[in-house]
Amino acid sequence: MSPIRRSVAFGIFGTLTMIPLSLGAQGSRPQLAGHAFVSSTIQPDPFIKTTLSTVIALGQAFDYQIAWPVLGDDTLYVAEGEMTWLSLDFDYRQRVTDWLAVGVQGVGGARVGTSAASAIADGVSIVTAFRVGGLASLARSKRLALSANVDVSRSGVSLLNILGFAEELIDSVEAGGSLDSLSISYKYHAWRGHGGLQMAYSPTPLLGLSANAHFAVGEEFVSLEDAFLDVDLGVTVDFNLQSVGIAPLGLALSYRFSTFADRVETSLGNSHATVIGISYVGNEDFAAGLEVYASRIPLADGDGVSVGMTAIRMRYYF
Repeated sequence: MSPIRRSVAFGIFGTLTMIPLSLGAQGSRPQLAGHAFVSSTIQPDPFIKTTLSTVIALGQAFDYQIAWPVLGDDTLYVAEGEMTWLSLDFDYRQRVTDWLAVGVQGVGGARVGTSAASAIADGVSIVTAFRVGGLASLARSKRLALSANVDVSRSGVSLLNILGFAEELIDSVEAGGSLDSLSISYKYHAWRGHGGLQMAYSPTPLLGLSANAHFAVGEEFVSLEDAFLDVDLGVTVDFNLQSVGIAPLGLALSYRFSTFADRVETSLGNSHATVIGISYVGNEDFAAGLEVYASRIPLADGDGVSVGMTAIRMRYYF
């Protein structure tokens, strides 16, 4: 079975087995103008609700080549690379008042080179992140909800990079330096503050529109002595078939542009992601979804790689 088929099978099996689970939630999905919004992993919502969200994602890189070593204008070796992504996300939000909610989020991710060439060239990276913050409602009408959020996060990354170690070793020997400080593994930490706006709008019971604009100021993994301003922009269109009495299903299409690097990447650069999701929305206080990602993300060497991922998403409303 190919990696893509394994990912799809993993997503379908996980969704079907976890739909019957219940945490005793007694809330309700957010609604505007008779439309119950369909959740998307990459699109935060502006609603002041008590929620628990979990996401498990598995993916594979494609359109990826490894060229090394490069001597002048000549590349001695070119090979097709293989990488696997795994990401886990837990997000809890607690409603405090009608206009304020506070929350915590934990994220863990790994990127692993699964062929000999990619294991040597890109190694293994493990990223963990913890975020705490708040969401305040700015405006609410029959069709529109607008909120602002502020939070702070601490991210950590552990790298195992054989090629990077070999290059540092060669440079150190040529320069006559000490080898005591060289290591095959590296650890970095970074603090960031985030803030932005989140919006939802529903023109009809069938259709919902969501958008967000977030900014972050803080350290980058690669150059911790510098502070950077990052931007994260996203938009989602969702169709809730249950809201118009067709079926207990919801469809969502999302796009995200980001310069953040706080999940499973450690490099500077822009990333683009498109997500198509289908959700079971037959329960008032629970939704489960299967999402398929197509994204283009940067690597540490400056090149980009295309990634396909499958995610299982669950959200409870209390």
